[in-house]
Amino acid sequence: MPNIAPTHCVRAYAESSGGPRSGAAHGRTTTAPPIQLHSHAQRRPRALDPRRMQRVLDFIDAHLDTALPLATLAAVACQSPFHFSRAFRAANGHPPHQYVIRRRIERATRALADATPGLATIAAHCGFSSQTHFTRCFKRLTGATPGAYRARCRAFECRDHPQGALR
Repeated sequence: MPNIAPTHCVRAYAESSGGPRSGAAHGRTTTAPPIQLHSHAQRRPRALDPRRMQRVLDFIDAHLDTALPLATLAAVACQSPFHFSRAFRAANGHPPHQYVIRRRIERATRALADATPGLATIAAHCGFSSQTHFTRCFKRLTGATPGAYRARCRAFECRDHPQGALR
């Protein structure tokens, strides 16, 4: 028994695309319905379930002073890095790296308001690779440099609410 499906598909395509066997060749106009293609970009990623999300957030808080690569966070959530980054963003509103930076800056604001160690020590304690990286991230999120923030805190402007510095 010959396989007729490929010939049938070619004939249907030729008829719908205006080919020699279509109605257009005989003076009739036919329009084929548009083909709906579904891409992965149109789908919304599923958010992390609350149990996995809490496990990842607890891990981040416990390890803020160390490097937190995406692969490590994905392993905590038992997902691939590709799926984890999209699921984390869907659940949290921020990509994992941005969330980690925000948490590090929050820790730094408390340290700047309460303690007297140097900026390099605070940067290292909060998990930043250098004081320059710390200063750049701090200024981007708070609008002030760490030194200016510390000066305001010493002037009693933000001693009660160090988290209020984040934009």
